[in-house]
Amino acid sequence: MLPSARLGTPPHTLPPATPAPSRRQASPMTTAGSGGTGRREGRWVTWYAVAVLVLGAGVLAIVGGSTQSLVFALWMCAYAVAALGLLDDLFRSRRPFAVPLPLAGFVALAAASVLWTVSPELTNRRALGIAGTVTVGVFLAHRLRPIDLLDALRRAVLIIAVASLLLYLSGSPLALDEVHGTLRGILITKNTLGRMLAFGILAAVAVALLDRARRRRSAVSLLVMLGALALTGSTGGMLTAAAALGVLVPVALATQRRARAAVLGAGLFATATALVVAPRLSLTGVTGVVGEDATLTGRTEIWEASLRALADRPLLGYGYGAFWHEDLGAAASDHIRARLQWNVPNAHNGLLDIALDLGVVGAALAVALLVGVLVRGVRDVWQGRISAGSLRLAVLAATVASNLAETGLMQHNALPTIVLVAALALPDPRARGLQPRPAPGPA
Repeated sequence: MLPSARLGTPPHTLPPATPAPSRRQASPMTTAGSGGTGRREGRWVTWYAVAVLVLGAGVLAIVGGSTQSLVFALWMCAYAVAALGLLDDLFRSRRPFAVPLPLAGFVALAAASVLWTVSPELTNRRALGIAGTVTVGVFLAHRLRPIDLLDALRRAVLIIAVASLLLYLSGSPLALDEVHGTLRGILITKNTLGRMLAFGILAAVAVALLDRARRRRSAVSLLVMLGALALTGSTGGMLTAAAALGVLVPVALATQRRARAAVLGAGLFATATALVVAPRLSLTGVTGVVGEDATLTGRTEIWEASLRALADRPLLGYGYGAFWHEDLGAAASDHIRARLQWNVPNAHNGLLDIALDLGVVGAALAVALLVGVLVRGVRDVWQGRISAGSLRLAVLAATVASNLAETGLMQHNALPTIVLVAALALPDPRARGLQPRPAPGPA
């Protein structure tokens, strides 16, 4: 209120007063996700997100062990920034954050597994990694709006796609997968690049549909990513992208309540149909459609051997991140490699890998986490929060699809884990007083 008003000046002589923002509200640390005016803060958080997501894609893995210390240092910096940001929100800005119960339980179980792991040193290091990765995901969910988080994902994957294509065009043999001879770019395998591109494609399409101002740049990004995905020849990446887009497009377009009801009804019908039809399908017929053999290129043999290993330690597994390590892992993993006569790196199924690490307890927590994303996503769509619902449901679809025949579910220091955690941890605008950032008025 103006000083003159306190002195008794008639109210009709004064224009309506607008309360000045407090120093805390005007602080550079005001969260972008809260609709604050901290444009500078929102910019650095966005670029922090891009950098962390690029790092989480594994861009330095292709170089080899010489970068291990550098990667560790970069991740420790990323954890520290996220942790300090959350502490700033909690104590200085008085904006508490919430960690969903299944997520907290999973991190706690991973940390506790050092007590029964086959490799305490390895599990201790990787449990720290998953705790830090979850911290990064929660921080991004707390600071960025869903549409800004999607755009950061688009930018990160675009950087990877462009760098991979430039390496390919240079004629370098490093750009080609050692086994299949198709594009792997700056990542370790063609399937890794395919999966990252699938996440980038869903982000580009989501931003194009939900944000008119960024539609053109998103369309250009989409074309680049689709071209790179075609060069990878990654069936898994293509199926992941298709699954994510199959969920994303109808959800993003469902702006009216009737449309939302139709989308949710169609989703329930499709799920019920899949449950009825799936038992009638033959494995040979299904795999033939996607150009694979009945063993899914040997995956069914790995699954069978992995399940036998799980039967020896079913409740709590072999310790987080410990089972498949070549030097420090479980003896059972060496037996699997000897039996199958090749260097099997993982179970080629995300949920099965979690079960090997943390038993059925860990697998149950992972399923609860995925169900939590589904429930919150459906609620967002029904209540008209289309950006949040699109992010959650598309990321869920991509996560499930990519972990059916590959691994990476709740893997430490990984882009898909960061995005999944952020999707689950997005705050409820009504519960936190968070509203979408108002559209800029005329200059």
